Amino acid sequence: MGWALKTIKKKVRFTKKQTEFLSDQFQKGEQSGRKSDPQGVSKAMCLARDQAGERRFQPDEVLTSQQISGYFSRLSAKKRLEVTAAGNEAKASEVSEVAMESADEDEISPMLRVIYLLCVQM
Repeated sequence: MGWALKTIKKKVRFTKKQTEFLSDQFQKGEQSGRKSDPQGVSKAMCLARDQAGERRFQPDEVLTSQQISGYFSRLSAKKRLEVTAAGNEAKASEVSEVAMESADEDEISPMLRVIYLLCVQM
């Protein structure tokens, strides 16, 4: 540990324009099957122009490749979480349907009842 003074990093949220641009680039990579390179996306932000031909992002709004990489990893993690949650819901509904079809409500064994309740709570 050194004696230098620690610098305070100011946390700044991405603007709506930045998040829309990054989300579009991420979706293009998902659809094409080739991931977007964070360095390439950073260069694309520098060169991006709007319909009037003016720069879409000011120089201080252009993100670094590390910031873009972090954003892409958060998007992919969020997507994976949504897919697993949807898969768990589908499994729970299948198990509950099988449990209900296998026996009438009066004849459900205690074990099936516990499995049903666990699946419904997921």
